[in-house]
Amino acid sequence: MSQGNIKKFYYSKWFIIGALAVIVFFIFSTVRDYYRQQSLRDEIGDLSKQISQLSDQRQELEETWEYAQSEDFVEIEARTKLNLRKPGEKVIIVTDPEQAQQIMNQGARLQTLQAKEEESGYKVWWKYFFKT
Repeated sequence: MSQGNIKKFYYSKWFIIGALAVIVFFIFSTVRDYYRQQSLRDEIGDLSKQISQLSDQRQELEETWEYAQSEDFVEIEARTKLNLRKPGEKVIIVTDPEQAQQIMNQGARLQTLQAKEEESGYKVWWKYFFKT
């Protein structure tokens, strides 16, 4: 092929159409890959959020499991579900809500009286003089 034929080939409308088709194909492929990568990044972000939520849930379940193994949990369950009590403990069954409130108030008053009795002498004098 001579130099003139090669020049004619490169300037022909078929070569230009083919070159434009190849360029459009590469641009289309690049844009499609970009959007695919973006959707993968979004999916990775969603999955990482889900992982953190599941790890938090796992931590809560582990804490619940540890609490369920403790003596406090066993005691509470025995009291509420099995109606058990400790030796020397008295059980009061109250059906009237007003009476229940009165009993709770009496218990609170007893606790405050016990707390005042347990207060040492220097604390009483300190409060007397400095009114804190």
